[in-house]
Amino acid sequence: MTRPLAVLILSCVVVLTLLLPSQQVQALSNGLGLVPPMGWNTWCTQGPCGLDICNDEEVRSVADALVSSGLKDVGFQYINMDDCWADKRDANGNIVADPERFPDIVDTIRYVNSKGLKFGVYTDAGKYTCSTGARLHKIPGSYGHYEQDA
Repeated sequence: MTRPLAVLILSCVVVLTLLLPSQQVQALSNGLGLVPPMGWNTWCTQGPCGLDICNDEEVRSVADALVSSGLKDVGFQYINMDDCWADKRDANGNIVADPERFPDIVDTIRYVNSKGLKFGVYTDAGKYTCSTGARLHKIPGSYGHYEQDA
C-alpha cells in the first residue's frame, strides 16, 4: 500500500468516526459500580508466594492505614484474607484459623468492620489451598465442604 493511500484511508476513518453519532450507554443510576471493588488482599505480602504469613497484626495495621491515609474515603473498602489464614479442620469439619497468627479471628473481623471496612475470606475450591503459608502441612480447601464453608 502506498503512503498516500494509507493516509487517505486513515483520514476517512477519522472523519467517519467523528461524524457518526456516538452510541449511548444505558446504565442504572443507583450509585453502584461507580468505582471497581478496591481494597487490600493478604496474598504475597510478606515474602514470595508460598511463604505468605499474614497475621492479625498485619491485617489490623492495613485497616488502620486504609482509614488514616484517606484511601477509605475514596472507595477502598475491602480487606480480603487470601490463603494462609486457616490451619486445619476441626472434628466437625469446620475450617479453623491458625491460632498463632489469628488468636481470635472473629475479633480481627470485628476490628476491620469497626473501621467501616468490609472483610472477605478466601478458601480454595480444591482439596487444599495453593500455599502452605510456610507451614509443614497443607491447608484445607473447600472441596467436599462447599455449603459448610459458605
